[in-house]
Amino acid sequence: MGVVRKVLAEGKYAADELPYTGRLVIEDNVGETVHLHIGHLRMEFTQEQFLRFAERVTEAAAAMMREDG
Repeated sequence: MGVVRKVLAEGKYAADELPYTGRLVIEDNVGETVHLHIGHLRMEFTQEQFLRFAERVTEAAAAMMREDG
């Protein structure tokens, strides 16, 4: 576990909106890691890996919006 430098994003969602506990937190940690928490799941990225991951998620969201018109 790292030391959280800054919480980049945080949200609470109804249980039917987000799996598990409805918790979403993205943390920038000292030591240049980023933690993505969704419910009880924690994913750890380097800053570079997180930025690439975020780009893919953004692309996927844009594709979904185009398809939904």
